Amino acid sequence: MDQRKLLIEIANKLLLSQPLEQKIIVLPDQELAIEIQKKFQEEIVTYYKESEFKKEIKSLNSEEQILNNLAKKANGVSKGAVGYLPKLHKNNPSAGIECTLASAFLKLALEDMGLKNIRTCLLKGHQVTIKLLNNNSLQMYDAANTHTTNGVLHGFSHLFSSDEVKDVAKVTNRPEEKQAFTFIINTTKTPEELKSGILEKQGHSYIKKFYRHDPHILVSLSVILENLDDSKVKKEFPFLKKLNYQAMKIQFNLLDIDNYFSKF
Repeated sequence: MDQRKLLIEIANKLLLSQPLEQKIIVLPDQELAIEIQKKFQEEIVTYYKESEFKKEIKSLNSEEQILNNLAKKANGVSKGAVGYLPKLHKNNPSAGIECTLASAFLKLALEDMGLKNIRTCLLKGHQVTIKLLNNNSLQMYDAANTHTTNGVLHGFSHLFSSDEVKDVAKVTNRPEEKQAFTFIINTTKTPEELKSGILEKQGHSYIKKFYRHDPHILVSLSVILENLDDSKVKKEFPFLKKLNYQAMKIQFNLLDIDNYFSKF
C-alpha cells in the first residue's frame, strides 16, 4: 500500500467521523493533507463541544479552575492513541488524554471564556497552550504537566516576561499557517520555582524552543502521524504496519517538527 492510500485510510478509520468526500480524495498530495488537517481540527472542536469537560467547566469562571479540571483528565490512565484521537476517545471517555488533545481543549475553553490570542504550541516531544500578552510576554499553560499543592492537583501555569521570550521569528515556509512563529523561552527560574521541568538547563539558564501554531491549528496532522508511527500503536492497528512517517512528511509537505527542534 502506498502512503497516499494509507493516509486516506488513516483519516477515515482513526481521524474523522465521516469518510472523506471524493472531491478531497482526488486532490494533489499537499492539498489532500491540508484538507485532512482542516477536517481533523473540526473533529476536535466537535468532540470538545460534546465532551463532559465542556459540561463540567460551565460553572467555572477562572483560567486556573479550568486548567486544574483538565489536569485531572490529562493525569488519567493513558491508553495510547485513544488519548489523542477524538474518534477513539469518544468510545473510552474515562481514558486519560494526551498533551495534544489537552492543549487543544484548553485553547477552546479559554476562548469560550472570551479570552483572545490563545494558541497551541509545540516543543520537542510535547504540546502546550499559550496566551499572548502585550510587550511580547506570554502566559503558558500545560494541563498534562501537573503538581500537587495541599492535596489539590494543579496544571502548569506561568507568566513569562518579554525579557524571557527570545528570538521570536515568523515561520515563512508553511503556507497553511500564515501566523505561525517560533520563539525561545530563556529564564533563570529553576524547575522548583516553575513547578515544572518543561525547560532544559543550559549553563545558568533554563531554555526551550517553541513552535507557535496558527490560530486555527489545534493539533498538527504531522504530530498525529508521527505518534501513530509507533510499534505499540501498529500492534493495536495492524493496517498501520506500512506507515512511514518520514516518507509521508516529505510526500505531503507536512510540518517538519525535527527541523525546528534539531538543536533543542
